[in-house]
Amino acid sequence: MTEIATPADAAGGDGPQRTDVGARAFPPPTLAHFGLAAALVGLGDFALFDVTPGAAAGLFSAALIISMAILNPDLLEWRAGISIFVALLIGCAAIIEEPSFLTLGSGIAGLAAFAVGTEPCAAAVNAAVWLQRAVAYLLHGCFRLPIDILTMPRWASGQRWSKAVVAAGWIWFVPLTLSVIFLALFSAANPVLSSWLALIGDVDLHLPSAARLGFWIVLATIVWGALRGSPGSGEASSQTAATPNLGDFELVTNAIRKGLLSPAAVCRSLLLFNAVFAVQNGLDLRYLWGEEALPEGVTYAAYAHAGTYPLAVSALLAAGFVLLAFPSRLRGRGSRTAAALMYLWMTQSVFLVASAIARMGLYIEAYALTHQRILGLIVMALIAAGLILVALRIAFSKSNVWLINANALVLIGTLYVAGFVDFNRIIADHNVANCREMGGNGVPLDAPYLQSLGPSALPAARRYLSSPETLGSPKAWLVRSTAGNLEIELQARQSDWRSWTYRGYRLQGQKQAH
Repeated sequence: MTEIATPADAAGGDGPQRTDVGARAFPPPTLAHFGLAAALVGLGDFALFDVTPGAAAGLFSAALIISMAILNPDLLEWRAGISIFVALLIGCAAIIEEPSFLTLGSGIAGLAAFAVGTEPCAAAVNAAVWLQRAVAYLLHGCFRLPIDILTMPRWASGQRWSKAVVAAGWIWFVPLTLSVIFLALFSAANPVLSSWLALIGDVDLHLPSAARLGFWIVLATIVWGALRGSPGSGEASSQTAATPNLGDFELVTNAIRKGLLSPAAVCRSLLLFNAVFAVQNGLDLRYLWGEEALPEGVTYAAYAHAGTYPLAVSALLAAGFVLLAFPSRLRGRGSRTAAALMYLWMTQSVFLVASAIARMGLYIEAYALTHQRILGLIVMALIAAGLILVALRIAFSKSNVWLINANALVLIGTLYVAGFVDFNRIIADHNVANCREMGGNGVPLDAPYLQSLGPSALPAARRYLSSPETLGSPKAWLVRSTAGNLEIELQARQSDWRSWTYRGYRLQGQKQAH
């Protein structure tokens, strides 16, 4: 197996502490930060989620302001900070009175003013400096939570509990998180797998909804950014705070490269991903390709329709992970194991896309062909080609430029060939041949949609009218009217040299032959 990256490695080692602005401005968070942040998220969920904003929003704002002052006592060391603090608390009364976009905007500006108001000599007398620092505070606040999470091994290295907990969590975070995401996508794509998971769900775990989880994430990001304070203080930092913090960027990059995507984490990820993909592909081999009878209550139409787009998203996530985890061909100890797992996963991903295409084919056979479904088939074929190119890039140690150029050539070639294809005729021919009136397994023919395809649908309409199966059909008169309208449209186009096309000329020749 590969070497396991330690938390110290993920943070860039145990060398001298950084002395950049970001390191000075953001000391490690304390238990008070975690406790107040959790309490505020809980309060925000109770006061704000799924309700029309009211007085509770003002109480939540006051709690957030007081928490900022408790965790950042330097904000109240100057008269300007005390004045802004009092003004913000009084301003919460306006939110209690009636929340509005005006009070929301004023509150955000006030929080920024409070967070950066520790240097009255710079901020109070110079509106430009204050505005620069306030904007920097808001920008840094949006990214403070993910940055703190990614750089956790660095700031948690001094804690006794962190050595084992962080090391284990760092290696298993990506494997477990992405495995759960893949499992959720496969559950949405596969009614059989969904029914299996439903058996587990018979035990009411009171799991939160996706909307509530999203609300918690957004609220936690806002609360954490506010509690962690401003990106810097002092005259020097006021001039550079609005610029990107390269120290944080380097720490995050090292954390991803040496921690979240370390060789040990990548190998564990690939093991779990292969197992999850094997379950989905095994079910497809059994029910889709093997044509075994589906469990009771599951129809082939539902099985085919449910899975197309979630499976395509899964394949795209697989390609993205491989590009991040394998910036170049692996070398050194454990590289053969990781490479073998990666190639196996890429093979499973390509098979996954092939199954998605087959599912779309079954759905088209059961219903009808449309432009959107043709586009879906083409996109999924391009995804499969992209996955193969990703594997080739790693196998032959090609650059990202090579990968981009190769995908661009495939896309350009596809678009070029598509320019010669009469998709309207393909759709019309398929829908007529597969419609219920012609003895097919599809739905009844949609005559208005057939007419919307233009003169290219004429051969299919004539085939419908000349078929013995449709003689005396109630819909025959409607199709005959459609064919008449299309012939008039074709004649009008071809009679003017400016709108004449070779495709229309061939259609006219087929009419005469018919």
